[in-house]
Amino acid sequence: MKPLIEQLFDPDKIVHIKSLWKDRENRLLLQEVIADKMVESNDLLELKALDYFVLLTSRARFSDSAEESVTVAGMLNHCLKIPDILPLVTVHKHFEFSSRCLVSLALFRRSMEYRYNKFAAPSCEYYRGVSKIFLLRDHFESLAAHHEAWESYLVEHLV
Repeated sequence: MKPLIEQLFDPDKIVHIKSLWKDRENRLLLQEVIADKMVESNDLLELKALDYFVLLTSRARFSDSAEESVTVAGMLNHCLKIPDILPLVTVHKHFEFSSRCLVSLALFRRSMEYRYNKFAAPSCEYYRGVSKIFLLRDHFESLAAHHEAWESYLVEHLV
């Protein structure tokens, strides 16, 4: 996080940010400010993908908790490293399936619709429904409740 702060802020502001960073409540507010500044910046930033995803998902106003935002960031980070990201009902189970569904519905929806139209694969609504069931079964109730909101949020910020 320190290199990112140095990239985004002036040296005189960095001193104040470091002093505020020590308090946990201030740290959460600073993360929001850093995330906003990061999204507004037109410069190419050097940072790890997971850091970027955590900051990006922490800006979601509909999220019930920081844990939900971090979970979605982890899903993104994991799924975008996989060569074949699209979910398969017969292969992927539970949280892996839900992760692939959320990311695929947000970022690769056209591919899923193509598979539905061309190869009679299940529809996007089916994948979303099964994903929600698996999330509920795995005790991610708030994530299941915000499934469509996360899809829209990721489309808005990543596509």
